[in-house]
Amino acid sequence: MIDKDLARRTAFNVTIAGIDITPELQPYFLDMTYSDNESDETDDLQIRVQDRDGIWREKWLNTAIHAAAGIEVDPTTDVGKYKVVAKNGVNIRVAPNLSSMIVGEYPYGTTVNVEKISDGWGRVTFSREKRYIQTAYLQMVEASEQTAGNTGGTSSAKADWKIGDKVTVSGAPQYSSYGEGTPGRAVTNYQGTITHINSKSGVPYPISVGSLGWFALDQVRADAPKAAAPPKEGRASTGLKVQAQIFRQNFNGDGKEDKLDCGQFELDSVTASGPPAVVTLKCTSLPFGTAVRQTQKSRSWENYNLKGVAEQIANQNGMTCMFNSQKNPTYKRMEQTMQSDIAFLKKLCNDAGCCLKATNNIIVVYDKSEYEKNPVIYTITPGCGYTKYSLKTGKNKTYDSCMVRYVTPSGTMYSGTAYVDGYKDDNEKNQRLTVSQRVSSDAEAQTLAKNLLKLNNQYEMTASFTFPGNPKFVACCTIQLKGYGAFDGKYVICKAKHSVSTSGYTTQIDLRKVG
Repeated sequence: MIDKDLARRTAFNVTIAGIDITPELQPYFLDMTYSDNESDETDDLQIRVQDRDGIWREKWLNTAIHAAAGIEVDPTTDVGKYKVVAKNGVNIRVAPNLSSMIVGEYPYGTTVNVEKISDGWGRVTFSREKRYIQTAYLQMVEASEQTAGNTGGTSSAKADWKIGDKVTVSGAPQYSSYGEGTPGRAVTNYQGTITHINSKSGVPYPISVGSLGWFALDQVRADAPKAAAPPKEGRASTGLKVQAQIFRQNFNGDGKEDKLDCGQFELDSVTASGPPAVVTLKCTSLPFGTAVRQTQKSRSWENYNLKGVAEQIANQNGMTCMFNSQKNPTYKRMEQTMQSDIAFLKKLCNDAGCCLKATNNIIVVYDKSEYEKNPVIYTITPGCGYTKYSLKTGKNKTYDSCMVRYVTPSGTMYSGTAYVDGYKDDNEKNQRLTVSQRVSSDAEAQTLAKNLLKLNNQYEMTASFTFPGNPKFVACCTIQLKGYGAFDGKYVICKAKHSVSTSGYTTQIDLRKVG
């Protein structure tokens, strides 16, 4: 709780490579903008600082971060850099126990510097404080780079355990649970065969030694030397990880604090300009230079469904996949011809009536129509607190119908046509979208026509409002407009832009009408 007698204020927190640089940032801070997009785009973060003394331009990358770290590493063999392998991330706590308060989270794929390990907990520095995370959800960065063949018949810990691997569990227990959450017995010095893999952390479970529990990766050794696993095809990110949070404090005089967690980004570029001297840090949730976005590929996909394609692309690029859609079409054969993975997946999602979003090192696929059914979180009426607005309708890129037609090599034709509500066949101004795309039946052509018509008409009626900063306005939330005549109705936030500067905090929401 915040002191109710204090004036309402906005605060922010920025960490880079797991290091809180907020105190170093504040004396130079100009503004920060976070853009949260509904689909088909990456989320972005931009931070601008004044640099009249040249500190940020000359020293930021090489000196400022290391000076801000202040990490004291204990001389332990287990300390070092670890990668978060739990798909849901790992909680950061004030003390090394599950009942202590959670103060943050490291998302999947984050590399953290662990200073000390004891009883299944790793000590880290977060926001300049000593905090704790469970080591069961981590994988030592160096582990995948080590080669097998240690003396004594064991190999180095590996990150790609498979069911059926013969293993030895040794060393002091770091974490043990029976199943995926129930506390279990401490285990040391057992041999067995892996029959399960923890779905959250990737940690193996040698159940054949007596249902004894999950084990940290660096406790488990393969019984026979094996060649090191080949490197993954691509990596989602290799640069500095940036995390940001925005806090709205005491805005209603009730002492409460609202937090907007912007997520994890990668530093994409640093630009210096002037006069006046300004350094701009641009960060993105899916960097332009990554293989998933840039590498053009040609390959055949046989007997895959949409979820399988998304998971395969995520795994090959060092990411994880969150599939939140009941729509999951199966493809007998598809051709990816000189396309990047993300462009290929985007087209599949659009054809299936789904949305694709890359955020927080996660590829997210979801059903747009299901999100449009969500309850309204806010109703906008004339003069309800916004500082400016814009309403717009246009027919430049919209259609009254869509026809999909495909002729097979043997001469069989499949087709389907979808129409907007209230379609009139005798209207001379009707606009039709015609698509020639491979389908295997009239029903598939009809479904594709319906999805493409909705996709191309989604911005027929749009609106934009700017409010005093509000962390509750995020992409995909639904808004109701009342008192605007023909523009009344239900809308979805397709973009939320949160801007914090020395003059205050504002949120601009761009809306598209649904239904």
